[in-house]
Amino acid sequence: MKTFRYNEKFGFSRSLVLDEQGYEIVATSFNHYVKEVYKIRSREGGDLRPNWKDRLATSFCNKHLLDGCQETDISVRKISLSDLHQFYTAMKRWKRNKGSLVTSAVAEKRASICSSCPKNVPVVGCFGCSNILPQILKMTKGASTSRDAELKGCAVCGCALRSLVHMPLSIKEHTAKSLKHYPDSCWQKLEFDS
Repeated sequence: MKTFRYNEKFGFSRSLVLDEQGYEIVATSFNHYVKEVYKIRSREGGDLRPNWKDRLATSFCNKHLLDGCQETDISVRKISLSDLHQFYTAMKRWKRNKGSLVTSAVAEKRASICSSCPKNVPVVGCFGCSNILPQILKMTKGASTSRDAELKGCAVCGCALRSLVHMPLSIKEHTAKSLKHYPDSCWQKLEFDS
């Protein structure tokens, strides 16, 4: 299946009647459709994880190939506001734990898993964890792995993997539900289960 984003410069030439979880949406534009889907999913439950709009656009454009549908590269992860909130919350927890890191052997094992993971993708739109944190780690702790050059970002959570592999798992708010989106081979899932 092709992946898409919708370019809002192209409106709908006519209103479209669309279905979301059994609710009928009469959409005058893609942006209007997104807002209505958000309301329904907020109320009834549904996919509102980071990048949900991209998945919605892909589903929409595979059904209704309109002028605004533009093929895109799914192998890039965009950072959302909730990702930024998670980053700052995790950094507060890390600071409370006096900036402790896992052992170099644990970080190396994690990096080995991440480097071969299909969810290891470029992450765009965040200055914080992809640029600031690796510099802090290198300046203060000298933390690195032999796989640093292969590590990008996690397509699921948006974290910069060069940094994440060194952090205690306790800095993240994982639940069994949140981990279902990670591959079974992911070290986060494996460590959470043990």
